Amino acid sequence: MAVKFLVTIILAIIIFVPSCMFVNKILDAGTRSSEQAKDNFQDFVKELNTFAKDGERLAGTRDSAVLILDSDTAITYFKKTTSKVVVEVDSIGTDFSIFIDKPSACKEDQNCLCLLRKTDFESQYTDKQIIAKPKRFLCENLNYDLTIDTCNNGEPVKVNSYTCKNGFLIERHFVEASDWSSYSYYEVKRRSTVHMLKEQNSIRITGVS
Repeated sequence: MAVKFLVTIILAIIIFVPSCMFVNKILDAGTRSSEQAKDNFQDFVKELNTFAKDGERLAGTRDSAVLILDSDTAITYFKKTTSKVVVEVDSIGTDFSIFIDKPSACKEDQNCLCLLRKTDFESQYTDKQIIAKPKRFLCENLNYDLTIDTCNNGEPVKVNSYTCKNGFLIERHFVEASDWSSYSYYEVKRRSTVHMLKEQNSIRITGVS
C-alpha cells in the first residue's frame, strides 16, 4: 500500500508541476506583451515630441515610428476642449456610432494621446451607439496638434469605413471587444509602422502599415 501511495504521489507531481510551469509561461508572456506595448507607447510619444519640437526638421519633413498594440487596445487622440471621440461606423450591415470617453488624465486645455489598455463597453441598441469607458490607460498631454489622413487603418472586417470626430482612433481588436459591434471593425497588426509628416505646429499621420 505504501509503495502504491508513493507511486501515486510521484505521478501526480510529474503531471502537476509541468502543467503549472506551462500556465506560468503563458501568464508571463501576457505580462511581457502588455509591458512591451506600454513601454512602446511611451517611446512613441517621445518620438512624436522630438519630431514636433526639433527646429532643424522643418515643415514637410517625413518620419516614421513603430507602434505596438496588444489585442483589445487602441491609441486614441482627443482634441482639447472635447469630452469624447466619436467614430461613425459605416458597416456592412447595421451602421452604428462609438463614443469614447476622454480619460481623467487628459487636461481640458491640451490635446491628449492615450493608450486605452482596458475598456468597458455599454451598448445602446435603440440608438445604435456604443459607449466606450476607459478603465486602464496611459495618457500624455500634447501642446501641438495631431491629425490623421484616415481612420480606416488596418484590415477591414465587414466594414466600409470609419469617420472620426474630435480626434481619431488606431485600434487592434478594440471595437471588436464590444459585444454588439464584433462583426464590423478594422484590425492593425500587433507591430505597425506609423508614417508622419511635419506641418506648421502639428504632425499629420499619413498612414499606418
